[in-house]
Amino acid sequence: MFESVQQDERWGRYSVLGYRARSEHAYPPGTPALAMLNDDTAALENAETLAGRLSQSLVGYIAYDAGHLPNGIPLWPNEGLTARLMRDCTVAVFDHLELTMTIAGRSNNAIDRCAWEMTHGPDFDAMPAPDVFAEALFAEPNINDEAYATKVARAKTLLSAGDCESVVLARTFHAPMRNADALDAYRALRLLAPSSYLFFLDFAETPFAEGLVIAGASPGTMLRVEEGRRASGEIDIELPNGAPAVDYLRAAFPAPALTGTPKKRAMQIIRQLEPGPRGIYGGAIGYVSADGTADFAIGMRTIVSAQGAFEVTAGAAITSGSEPAQAAEQTKKEAQVALAAVRAAQDAAERREAKEEAKRKRLEAEEKKKAEAAAEAGAEAEAGTEAGAESGAEAESEAEAAAESSAEA
Repeated sequence: MFESVQQDERWGRYSVLGYRARSEHAYPPGTPALAMLNDDTAALENAETLAGRLSQSLVGYIAYDAGHLPNGIPLWPNEGLTARLMRDCTVAVFDHLELTMTIAGRSNNAIDRCAWEMTHGPDFDAMPAPDVFAEALFAEPNINDEAYATKVARAKTLLSAGDCESVVLARTFHAPMRNADALDAYRALRLLAPSSYLFFLDFAETPFAEGLVIAGASPGTMLRVEEGRRASGEIDIELPNGAPAVDYLRAAFPAPALTGTPKKRAMQIIRQLEPGPRGIYGGAIGYVSADGTADFAIGMRTIVSAQGAFEVTAGAAITSGSEPAQAAEQTKKEAQVALAAVRAAQDAAERREAKEEAKRKRLEAEEKKKAEAAAEAGAEAEAGTEAGAESGAEAESEAEAAAESSAEA
């Protein structure tokens, strides 16, 4: 799902919903993800409508760690997939200006099924307004404040060498899902942080990759290219006219906003000081189409759900004048909105469970009441049968007595 909120706080013109992808491209660790993406983009089919183009686009994410190989940075031993992209989705595009919905898919059956499901979908429970200051239950960072401050001090020492001006050091906060729904986290996040890039990506578990959900509200554009012509992005890029969209992405990736300046040296320091792969954080989320259109957000203010836990990664820009303790607090501030959305999802799960428990108890009480009524009815019927039997016996005795009296006479 892709949505957008403009700077004047109006919702963007289009909302995009895609599902039932027929194929997925998963790039293994250590592979040249951007080169592979370029090859896969060349094989895409074009279409006339926006819904048709998005149906045939590659939609997903490119991990920050995909930037290691082209920059000569050592890979992590536990590095995950460098990219994961869906293709051949059934897509519905909602045009909020024209008040229309356009559906595209690989077959008429897929389109008809989508049209039917749009009017027969499940109902969602209403969510109370999320609290931006709420704390996610049992959230813990992978690096505690003291250890993070130590890494900041080490970064300042490296910066003092003069070959790097700034570096963004990140840490990840983990919180158990506790039966929460990642979609509820997205529903809360889009209210807490309406942004130019709102996205919800649900990757199914496959033989090659685990199930993964990404919910985000990113304010930053990694790259936007329209029909082979660069429209916007975080940095200036000069390439020949008609250059493939992936060439622009390769030049921009990863974004300096979450690495530092100069980028390559900052990435080297990040690899030295952070405890493991970044994954989505600092990477790119979006799509690329056959006509040269591409739109990717910077992977920030994002919630990742996998293996029963929510993950929120946030960083602080470190310079030679940074205070380590203040930098640690800054990462908490950067993560707060996403963690508040996690708490909203956790609370929603608790409300569902309480509702289900109340329903279960109500059904149990109704069944008990029915059983008691049935038992009472059975007892009354049995009592009636016994009374009838006694009346019959008395009548029989009276008849016998009458017969005997008649015989004596």
